[in-house]
Amino acid sequence: MICIFHLEGFSANNWQKADSLFNAENFVLAGIEYERIAYNPSNNLELTRALIKKGDCLLAQNNFVEAEYSLSRIKFNDLPDSLLFLARYKNAFASYLNSNFQNSESQLIQLQNYMEDSTYIVKSFLLHGLVLNELDSFNLAKEKIKQYINYSYKNEDKKQKLEELELIYGLKEIPKYKSEKKAGKLSSFLPGTGQIYAGYFAEGAVSVLFQLAGLSFGVYSFFIKNYITSVLIGYSFFQ
Repeated sequence: MICIFHLEGFSANNWQKADSLFNAENFVLAGIEYERIAYNPSNNLELTRALIKKGDCLLAQNNFVEAEYSLSRIKFNDLPDSLLFLARYKNAFASYLNSNFQNSESQLIQLQNYMEDSTYIVKSFLLHGLVLNELDSFNLAKEKIKQYINYSYKNEDKKQKLEELELIYGLKEIPKYKSEKKAGKLSSFLPGTGQIYAGYFAEGAVSVLFQLAGLSFGVYSFFIKNYITSVLIGYSFFQ
């Protein structure tokens, strides 16, 4: 019993020291103290809380890679809804800032599928919309943000936000992407045409000009029976 009370006191002192450093914005030392707690936690709740706080320290330092890694160490089983929401949301947020949009979406989908409290679920929709924008799923992003607005705003504020949303996601505002597959096929048929299709007209036009020049010289040399010249100069230049 004495040993147990001693450990609990030690843990409480660690939390007090870590939180004090965090409140003083000494995020480097605070992160070390939270890691000390996470290294030998009394239970999964304490581990989760420590890793979330360490993630906050790293996010405050703009160290998104380490923040995502630290938050990925969280074990999500047997957590109350409030802590489960924070764990999933912080994980998704760190992944988003680290440009790991697939993992961010995965965390948000799991949050929305496995949490029972709808109020927590709706709070994740704005971040989910931003992630979907990065994944070029603009229609789904619009719907997520619309749901967030409907939940978070009322009356005139809601109306204004929804109007702004329609403007942002207007047809002229949504990026139109070229098909990489189509550009590849065009380039394999005639090098340079893929660049023209992708919008790099000058570079593509120069390439097409040289290709056609080489092909034309090769064909001309072949018809005047200069076969070696046709192959060595014309065709080789085209290749």
